[in-house]
Amino acid sequence: MTEGNVSGMTDTSVGALAARVEEQLPGFRLPEVPRRFVVCAYNPDDVPLVLYWGLAVTGTALGFRDTSTHVSDSAERIAATLSRAYDVELVWLDPPAGTVA
Repeated sequence: MTEGNVSGMTDTSVGALAARVEEQLPGFRLPEVPRRFVVCAYNPDDVPLVLYWGLAVTGTALGFRDTSTHVSDSAERIAATLSRAYDVELVWLDPPAGTVA
């Protein structure tokens, strides 16, 4: 097997891999892949500053900053909490599950 090749597959996208797993192991599902996000605030010159970065799956989000961790039910809720003190923007770094970048 060569690097970047899963069991002879040339298409190693999540969708292709899920289809191959379903073919080989009927009924088995791959776990959800987390989506990465950042919550940015803007300084007076409109330069974005990362307040938190994080990972989210359905129903759970973890936000990280320096030595602190914020756990919530969504990235949107983390951004909403931070919006009480800052003018923030939630930026997704990955597309939603089931879509192609």
